[in-house]
Amino acid sequence: MRRALTLVGVLCLAALLATFVFPGPQADAQKAAPAKPAGEKAVKADKKAGEKAEAKAGVAGGKEAAAAAGGEEKEKEAEKEKEDKDPMSAGTFAGLKFRTIGPAYCSGRIADFAINPKDPAEYYVAVASGNIWKTTNAGTTWDPIFDKYGAYAIGCLAMDPNNPHVIWAGTGENNHQRALGYGDGVYKSTDGGKSWKNMGLKESRQIGMIAIDPRDSKVVYVAAEGSVWGPGGDRGLYKTADGGKTWTKVLEISENTGVNNVVLDPRNPDVLYATSEQRRRHVGIKIGGGPESAIYKSEDAGKTWNKLTSGIPAGDKGGIGIAVSPVDPDFVYAIIEAAGDEGGFFRSPDRGASWAKLAPTPPRARTTTRSTAIRKTWTGSTPSRRSPRSPRTAARPGGRWATSSATWTTTPSGSTRPTPTTC
Repeated sequence: MRRALTLVGVLCLAALLATFVFPGPQADAQKAAPAKPAGEKAVKADKKAGEKAEAKAGVAGGKEAAAAAGGEEKEKEAEKEKEDKDPMSAGTFAGLKFRTIGPAYCSGRIADFAINPKDPAEYYVAVASGNIWKTTNAGTTWDPIFDKYGAYAIGCLAMDPNNPHVIWAGTGENNHQRALGYGDGVYKSTDGGKSWKNMGLKESRQIGMIAIDPRDSKVVYVAAEGSVWGPGGDRGLYKTADGGKTWTKVLEISENTGVNNVVLDPRNPDVLYATSEQRRRHVGIKIGGGPESAIYKSEDAGKTWNKLTSGIPAGDKGGIGIAVSPVDPDFVYAIIEAAGDEGGFFRSPDRGASWAKLAPTPPRARTTTRSTAIRKTWTGSTPSRRSPRSPRTAARPGGRWATSSATWTTTPSGSTRPTPTTC
């Protein structure tokens, strides 16, 4: 009995010792519970450490990006400096763009130029419907120098070859399109365009060209086209031998046809070439040519004239431009509008004695020329009609030819006059 009690007591003691020395799962859980806050702190600490690391990495990356951007900017600046130093870089030519430099953008058609051979930066510009302009710096700036005078339309300019301060101006533009301005004669300036004086030929209306004899500045020729709207007036080639005080008509075609060009042989200014142009405007129509358009030559300073025909289109002709070669005056060039396909660019190698076509008239010009000869009608005992497209149509004495609402009637002597008609 005593042994049994002793054994129970030993077991109870062992149980107590086991409880305190070897705790069970519940005790382990109880002991582990207080460690939870320490784990959360560690996680938070790790998170903060990661954020700091990321922040440091971001700062470092930003610095690297900034450094890279700065490097690119430095490279661009270096390239720009290199371009600035290189005179053939794109930046050098960036400002070179086509732009207007003068009165063309203000006033329309440019009729003529007069350039000072002693100072090419000084020149004058005649505007068909905008007076005369002058530049002394090669077109950088312009001054209007004819605003206070009798005509706004200018046809031509000529600078005295012996005195660049003397300028001649022909008023009335040298065109005959649907809208054109007319003038009141010839003007002369002796002070480089500061002031002008009307020298006469006030009824010329349109002046095509002025030529000055290089041997004597008082000798001047004026090609006066006359009014495009009607006959008469100062029409033909005029000459002055006293600087414009008096004028003599040295070439007369008819009351309907004037002279639009005059050029001198630079080797011998007594040799002159002049062109006549038959034209007329009516309401809604234009007559841009006829049998009286031609090329003439004088070898005695305008006293006598010969009509040049060898190699020149025989049919009706319109506008004619002419020039003498300054290199070899034996060569004379002309551009001629003519009926059909006969017009074109011509050259004479023997001072106008014979001509040969070098190039045809451009298609647009041919169309314009054909449109000026809408219909030809002949009068007489055996009337006949030709196609307006035929290059052989030409006026003959005693006949007449009609263009739209106007008719030119030829007389037995070969002269012509316009008579109203309805096509």
